[in-house]
Amino acid sequence: MKIKVQVQQIIGMGRSGTTLLLSLLSRSASTHVVPELPITLYNYHAFRKKNSFTEGDIDSILEIGNKFKFAGKLTVDVDYLKMVGVKSKSYTELLIASYLSLNLSSEARKEVKQIVVKNPTHTFYARQLQQLFPDTKFVVLVRHPFAYVNSCIESVEIGKKKEGVEFYSAVYHNYATEILSLLKELKDTVLIVKYEDLVTETRVTLQQICAHLSIPFEEEMLVNSGINLSIQHNYEQLTEHQKERVLTKFSALSAPVNTSRVLSWQGKLSERDCQVIVRISKNAAAKLGYDISPLPNDKFGFLLVRLKVKLYFLLARYFFRIPIFIREIWRKNI
Repeated sequence: MKIKVQVQQIIGMGRSGTTLLLSLLSRSASTHVVPELPITLYNYHAFRKKNSFTEGDIDSILEIGNKFKFAGKLTVDVDYLKMVGVKSKSYTELLIASYLSLNLSSEARKEVKQIVVKNPTHTFYARQLQQLFPDTKFVVLVRHPFAYVNSCIESVEIGKKKEGVEFYSAVYHNYATEILSLLKELKDTVLIVKYEDLVTETRVTLQQICAHLSIPFEEEMLVNSGINLSIQHNYEQLTEHQKERVLTKFSALSAPVNTSRVLSWQGKLSERDCQVIVRISKNAAAKLGYDISPLPNDKFGFLLVRLKVKLYFLLARYFFRIPIFIREIWRKNI
C-alpha cells in the first residue's frame, strides 16, 4: 500500500537541540514528528528485503515498543498499523505506516505530507536510512564541545554511573568525526545546524532548515517559543483551529527556547576539564566551526578512554546485525 509522504531525519549529537527542533517543526499540521524510537533499525536486517508482511511481523514492531517502554508515552493506532502494515510491499512502506500510527487521529493523518524522525544515534546509520528512504534529507545538530560535555554530565540521572569528562569528550569526537564523514559523502542531503544558532537566531535558522527539508515555514512554528515577542501579535491572526493545535495538540512540546544553555558550561568546568576537552576534540570541533584554542599544560593522554569509546561505537554500529535473541539477552543484563 503506497503512502505518499516524505521522510526526513534529524540526527547529530545528543544534548544539542534535536528535541527543541522537533518541537518547533511539530507545530506544522502537515508535519508529523517521530521522537527517539528503536523501531526504524531494530528489524532492519530481518525485514529490509521483504516485500510482504504478516500480522506476526507487525506484532514484533509493537513488541519493541513494549520492551523499550514508549507505549506509555505515545498512543499507537494498532488497528491502522495492522491494516496498512500487512499491505506494505517493502520495509520502507511498513516503517511509514508505523510512524503514522503514532499519536495521530485518522483526520490528522490525512494532512501529513512530511514525517520527521529524530534520533541522534541514527547518525551512525545514515547510509542505511538513505537506502530505506532514497529522497531523505538530514538535519545534523552540533554544539560547542564544552557545552556538550557539560550537558552530558548534568543530564545523568541520579543513581546512575556518571562518566567523566574524558569519556564524553571522546563521544563528542566520535560524533563529530562521523558527521564530517557524512557531510563529505552525502553532500547536499546534509545540513549542519549549530545549537547556538538554533536558540539565538531561531527564525532564520528554522527557515533554513525548512527550506532544506522542503517543509513550508509557518509563523505558528514560533508561537509561544519565547524567542520573539512580536510573534504574539501574529498569534492573534491565526484561525481558532490553528490556535487550538498550537496550544493543545503539541502541549508537551511547547517549552520555550532556553538561550541560557549556550554558555551553560562556564563556571562549571574546571581548567583541567577544558584541557581534556581541547586535547580530545579540538581538531574535529574546528572543522565544525568551533575554534577552541589549546590551553597551557595540555599534556594529558587518554588512550584507554578513547579506546573504550571507540569500541562502544563499533558495537553500536553493528548492533542491529546481531541476532535479536542475543540483543535481548545483552539488553536485560545491562
